[in-house]
Amino acid sequence: MTGEETHFIVLAPLDLEVTALADVFGFDVSAPQVCGDGVIWYQTVIRRDEGMPLNVRIVRLAHQGALHAAVTTTKLVLEWKPWCVVSFGIAGGLCGEDISLRDVLVADSVFYYEPAKETVVTIAPEKPANMGRNLARESADVSSVVQEEPTVFSTSSSVSPIAGAQSTPKRRSYKVRVGPVASGEKLIADLRSPSRERILKLNRKMLAVEKEAAGVAAAVRGLPELPDTQLLVVKGISDDATVAKNQNDKKQIARDRKVAARNAAEILFQTVLASTPRTVDPLNADAARKVSDLTKQCLEHLPAHVVILPNETELSRVLFPPTVLPPVYYHWRALTSKLHWVDFCVLRALARLGELGFPVFPLVTEGKDGRGIPDGFSREAYAIIVDAVCGSQVTWYSEIDRDRAEYLRFAEISGLDRNGIEAIRDSGHYWGLRSGCLVLEQWLQYVAWASRNVGRCLILTYEKHVNAYMEIRRVLTLNPLVLGVNIQIDGQPGKFGHPWSEIHIDPPDYESILDWLKRCPPAEHIAEFCRYVSLGRPPQEQLSPSDMQDLDDMPNWRNLTMGSRVTEKDLAFLEAVSELVSHLREWNSTFFSSYVAANSKARLK
Repeated sequence: MTGEETHFIVLAPLDLEVTALADVFGFDVSAPQVCGDGVIWYQTVIRRDEGMPLNVRIVRLAHQGALHAAVTTTKLVLEWKPWCVVSFGIAGGLCGEDISLRDVLVADSVFYYEPAKETVVTIAPEKPANMGRNLARESADVSSVVQEEPTVFSTSSSVSPIAGAQSTPKRRSYKVRVGPVASGEKLIADLRSPSRERILKLNRKMLAVEKEAAGVAAAVRGLPELPDTQLLVVKGISDDATVAKNQNDKKQIARDRKVAARNAAEILFQTVLASTPRTVDPLNADAARKVSDLTKQCLEHLPAHVVILPNETELSRVLFPPTVLPPVYYHWRALTSKLHWVDFCVLRALARLGELGFPVFPLVTEGKDGRGIPDGFSREAYAIIVDAVCGSQVTWYSEIDRDRAEYLRFAEISGLDRNGIEAIRDSGHYWGLRSGCLVLEQWLQYVAWASRNVGRCLILTYEKHVNAYMEIRRVLTLNPLVLGVNIQIDGQPGKFGHPWSEIHIDPPDYESILDWLKRCPPAEHIAEFCRYVSLGRPPQEQLSPSDMQDLDDMPNWRNLTMGSRVTEKDLAFLEAVSELVSHLREWNSTFFSSYVAANSKARLK
């Protein structure tokens, strides 16, 4: 292989695809080069009026399929270190109205659909009335295949089709579509194919199916040495992935395949011309070690009530590549003018991730739907509290309307439009959408749009609503990781159970918390509360005189502190209250010093 800088590697498994590339890119298919391991490739240089010449290497894959594509891609990327890797070829179209024969698909995501669980179900057929006992039919074993969570790869938004590619210029007889593609080892050739049905259930917006893109994507996204390598998938639609592949008109089939490959080559060539590659250097430090270290730091910073679902390995996946950290979102409804204590706890987790360098975004809906604003609600005052706790400005539901056209357009492209929302509801998670963390579907669409350039994000939500977010992967290009929040006291949800739903963070005096303490709740409940709200520092051992003032009105408090007959239960209560009041004082000094300075009545100083 040569030592020249490589800007693009284009991988194609079929001769007709290589021929189409040769016709458009202008290289000689009769003069191939061969790597030491037998890989056949061609070199071409694209010279432009402006900008540097681009070195493009076209690789003829020896075999079809994702596994071979992954192995070959890995070897070549490690040796050539290209700026962009392209999975090129023809594919079968799936959505007749959205994509047609000879159109070109530029994939924004690749779904590897092969993961599935296969079981055998025994079916006992009904016995016809006129059959005797000896003539009864035997039971039958039927194979049952259940689709498991697909592996989803996002392509690189920085390498996109030329401007206006989704439109249909008069000089073109075909359209360019952007959307998801399914990839696996099977050749789908029948409308009744079970695999075809499973693919469309993954994402109703799936535009095509092919066999190599998942392998190429897995290789590009799985190389820690070169995390900045770009990924592009360009496919010409040669058939409709049905029995039409078996038609008797072989000549027409051949023409469709040839034209589809040629159309795809034209779009790829124009994309290459419009690109601005940069040199890809291996990371100075091992990227895998960076991800491992960052994962460890996240686990150390996250409180115990935040659970990584389904497992910690998923966190490492979302953190790669470590050069750009994914954004972190937490959404809640502000049903009162004061910050709920559970939201305070989650915002502290958000702040800890912010300390590690993650971009963090608190998202707030005013009232239940952004319209019914709570009485006495002040956005400014509420935002100051939130910013003090997590160090980030609030994004309000009432404000995202300015980006509505953009995020709705992206939702249409990515599959999170009305059909996508219905698909999530059909899966049984409607309740999660209606009353979960992202109450309104516009928030789902907004988060997807806001994270589009990174292609990954972390979402904090309550554990019981996690499944609603997991379903997003089936209809969305975005690769999210859901961090489940499990905050309970006495087995009841901290935000919805009584009396926990009435407790708020209202500095500097924290009247709702003190009112709760005056009801003399069990010491174990106070201890549980302290475990969630603690900032990780040991509480002050002694209560100050100002602290004592706040507890004077508590029933039996003076009797407990001054009396001689104090039980173990009383001592546990005194200890729990002392710890909690110490935390309140710490909040004032850590977060709300400006409130304390502005409010002369504050006693928890």
